[in-house]
Amino acid sequence: MAWIHRPVYRSPTRAHPKRWALVRRAVYRGESALFEIERGFLFDGASTPWFVWPLLPPFGVYLDAAILHDWLYRYAPTYGINADGEWCYSRGDSDVWAGTRMENRRITRDDADGLFRRAMGEDAVADWQRWACYRGVRLGGRRAWNKHRRNKRASTDPANR
Repeated sequence: MAWIHRPVYRSPTRAHPKRWALVRRAVYRGESALFEIERGFLFDGASTPWFVWPLLPPFGVYLDAAILHDWLYRYAPTYGINADGEWCYSRGDSDVWAGTRMENRRITRDDADGLFRRAMGEDAVADWQRWACYRGVRLGGRRAWNKHRRNKRASTDPANR
């Protein structure tokens, strides 16, 4: 488990003044799946409250892990097995994914938070920072997770087409 292609990003632009963007795809190998974060993915850094920025700034040493975490929260991909028998994922944009048998194993919030903690450990983030960031997403991440799930349901609801 490790980064195969680390995130490379550019600073905010006028079009997205509070968002950074990946300038190339980033690939992370998890325990049982490979996650590819597409070029152009917008993120806002680690979602740390302003009063802890002196200790945990939004763009700290844990930023790569935070990008993976943001992507997992936003898309909650579904695992599948491709024609070669390898685990892969679908963001759920389509029910039919070429050569893939979907196993209905959707990433959960616990999975996303666990991958965040694991990726920080692989990046040699200090134990106290890893603990604080992980506890932060466990305590405060539910609202963001639920918001992304509501947005996903609304965008796929046939009544909204």
